[in-house]
Amino acid sequence: MLNGKTGALVGLVILSSLSLSACTSSSSSVPQAQVHRGTVNLDAVRVGTPESVFKEAIMTFIPDANGTMQGKTQYLSRMPNSTGGQFVIQAKDDVCYEVDVVHTTPVSKEVALKTMKALLPSNVTEEPVISIDNKTATPIETYQYGTAYVGHVFYKDKTGTEVSTVSITRNPTADVATGAQAQ
Repeated sequence: MLNGKTGALVGLVILSSLSLSACTSSSSSVPQAQVHRGTVNLDAVRVGTPESVFKEAIMTFIPDANGTMQGKTQYLSRMPNSTGGQFVIQAKDDVCYEVDVVHTTPVSKEVALKTMKALLPSNVTEEPVISIDNKTATPIETYQYGTAYVGHVFYKDKTGTEVSTVSITRNPTADVATGAQAQ
């Protein structure tokens, strides 16, 4: 028979283990964006994140009054991520459909591509079809992931060695579960 203190301690241990297993039982190694005390880990933000995350993460994101129009809301990260980029989130219909990471200090292409991959939903595993537009003032590389997602790498200058912005956008007419174009 357990006394009051021992019973409370056993109950606390059971509750703690349930809480820990709920945090670690995900079938994916990709962190899920969850708000804790008004903050969210920027490494967990990706296209498809529910808009409620950005609304609740008041310490990490702020709505941009100049970017809210036609049912779309834009959110800006208050602080940069680990590579110095500021997140610009586009959300509509309660889901994030575009993430731009803007670097005031440019990063290498390798860092930019790693960032791009992290911004995609974890179920996107296909290799992209890559095209380069050199007709603009600065080169732009386009990464097409099936019909559902497109990424862009915007270079700082004509040399095409340093990246200023990375973006991923979900095609609103594609079925994101299968990547097929909606009819």
